[in-house]
Amino acid sequence: MTVFVASWVAKKDYGTIAGFFAGILALATNRIDILTVPLPATYIPILSVLTIHYLPKNKFKAFLASLLGVWTHMMSLVIFIALFMVDGIRNKKNLKMILLLLPSIIFWIAYWIIFRDKTGATNQINPLLYFPPGNNLSGLIILLAFGFLGLYWLYNKDKERFKLYSTYILLVILIEFIFEDFARGFSYASLPLAILAGFSMQKIYNHCKINYKRTFANLIIVLLVFVSIIGTSPFFISVYSNEASWDYLNIPFETNYTQLNSFIYGNTDKTEVIWAESTIADKIIWMTGRKISNGKYGKPTDFQEQHQKINIYTSNNTFIIKDYTNNTLKQIPNTI
Repeated sequence: MTVFVASWVAKKDYGTIAGFFAGILALATNRIDILTVPLPATYIPILSVLTIHYLPKNKFKAFLASLLGVWTHMMSLVIFIALFMVDGIRNKKNLKMILLLLPSIIFWIAYWIIFRDKTGATNQINPLLYFPPGNNLSGLIILLAFGFLGLYWLYNKDKERFKLYSTYILLVILIEFIFEDFARGFSYASLPLAILAGFSMQKIYNHCKINYKRTFANLIIVLLVFVSIIGTSPFFISVYSNEASWDYLNIPFETNYTQLNSFIYGNTDKTEVIWAESTIADKIIWMTGRKISNGKYGKPTDFQEQHQKINIYTSNNTFIIKDYTNNTLKQIPNTI
């Protein structure tokens, strides 16, 4: 979906070559692990780009894309209102769309306020310039270089969309810089940057075709393809390294958690609370449905954390299961 939207929007707005390169560079995102998983956050860049594409020419379609976004991820509560406001708060159609979005936004803000201390989620501010291991930094550099060049050319061609793209890119990077992680902010910005990079490459090709021989223009295209491959190669390497073998079809969905899950199912019931290290707590909740006395995202207010009948630790690729008095019940290899 990400590749299709990047290619389709870039081709519609800026030309065939722009669409070709935007589709390729949509895979150059720095967070490959997010791109390959159908999480709600994955759809925010898609719906935002569609909103930006339709805003200048079809307010209703832009509204539909933004409404889907508001009901997809909490990140959208800021983004879509900002896009309509930047497009023109004095425009009656924009004002109408903002008013139509407000009930959904108010609902989710109220939901967040009411349940924020009951879910284990936190609003911890963590302004760190940190990129986790496995980030595609070469792809990010290429996206930033050609994307911001395209943004510069867009300023001269279409100031309306320039404002929309700039607002979205700045917002997602700023929000993630303040509330979560810097790398994820660039991940949210990768799709519009891929489209802008495609536009940039279209402009470069057009300039070479007009001012130089066609052979030189074709060589430029080959060079740009090579640059794009450098940016996207970490994605394909990651996919190949994780899914190259048909043997993976014989591995249970939980992979290295299979034996641990079997132990939990066999030694606890649905009402029982267990303790687990924070690095694995959320995975255990997701896979077993058991209540966990702590989690990666913190604990609700007034919750008293304590060890339980079953307590799970990790050490040297091994799950170590202990009882309430710290006696080891079982050791399970953390391997497939």
